[in-house]
Amino acid sequence: MPPYARLPEDALAQLERRRLVSFPSRFNGKVHVKLEGPVRMMYLGKRLDVVHTRLDMRHPTALISPYQRCLLVGLGLFANPPQQLKRAVMIGLGGGAITRFFHIKRPDLVFHSVEIDPVVVAVARRFFGVRDSATYRSYAEDGRAFLAAARSPYDLVIMDAFDAKAAYPRQLASVEFFRLVKRRLNPWGVLVMNFLVHSRRIYADVLKTLRQVFPSAVALSLRPFSSLNVLILATADPKLHPDRGTLRDRVRRVQRRWGVTFSLQRCIDTIGRDPVDLRRAQVVHDPRGG
Repeated sequence: MPPYARLPEDALAQLERRRLVSFPSRFNGKVHVKLEGPVRMMYLGKRLDVVHTRLDMRHPTALISPYQRCLLVGLGLFANPPQQLKRAVMIGLGGGAITRFFHIKRPDLVFHSVEIDPVVVAVARRFFGVRDSATYRSYAEDGRAFLAAARSPYDLVIMDAFDAKAAYPRQLASVEFFRLVKRRLNPWGVLVMNFLVHSRRIYADVLKTLRQVFPSAVALSLRPFSSLNVLILATADPKLHPDRGTLRDRVRRVQRRWGVTFSLQRCIDTIGRDPVDLRRAQVVHDPRGG
C-alpha cells in the first residue's frame, strides 16, 4: 500500500486562518479544503464549483447531500442486511462521509475504502476525521487493482470515483471492470454506483455497459433534488429485480434498522422519471483489456 501523503503539521491552523488551503497532487493537480463556519468542503483540481465532500463539524456523522442519502436505497436489495452485509468496499473516498456513516452505524462491518490519490486520503484523515480501526481501513491504491487482488468476496461495492474534472474514470466504467466487480461480489451482492451526468450520451454508454453485466440494474435520477447525480443499483442475484415496488417495501426496514430519519421513499420515486435512450449507446471498453 502506498504511504499516505504528508501534510504540513500546521495544516489545520492554516485552514482556520486562511479559510482555504491547497495541497499539490499528482493525480488531481491540487486538493483544496475550504472552511465556511462549521462546514468543511473538499474540492479537486481547478473546479471550485463541484464539492466532493461537505462536512458539518457539528454533525460529523450526518449525510448531507441527496446522493449520499439515496445511496442507502441500495441496502434494500439485501434480503436480510445484518446477515448478508458483512463486508463492503468503496472505490473513491473524498472526505469519507459515506464510510463514516457505515462505520458509526455498523462498527462490526468490515469496510475498505480505496482512493487512488494519497493526498485525498491524507486530507480526509487530517480534515474530515477519517480513521482506521479494527474493521475499517482506507487504502491509497488504484481501485481496479485493489479489487483484482482481493482474496475474499464483498457483499457491497460502492462506486463513487471522480477525477479533478468531476468526470468518471473510463477504466472504472468499462465492461471489463464491471465483470471484475461481479466476480468479487457474493451471489447476493449489491453494486451501488454514483454517476454525475455531464453528458447524456456518456451516461447512456455507461448504463448500457453496466447492464451488459448486471441486466436488471435500475437508475435513480436525482433531478428532483436539483442534482445531476444518478445512482445506479445492481445486484448479482439474478432472481431479484430492483424495481420500484420491491424497493418501496424494503426501504422501510432499512430506515428502521439504520436509524435514518430522512425519507428514502422520495429517492425511490425518482426511478423511471428520467429515462435514457440506450439504442445508440456504445459499450465502454477499457483499452488495457480485461
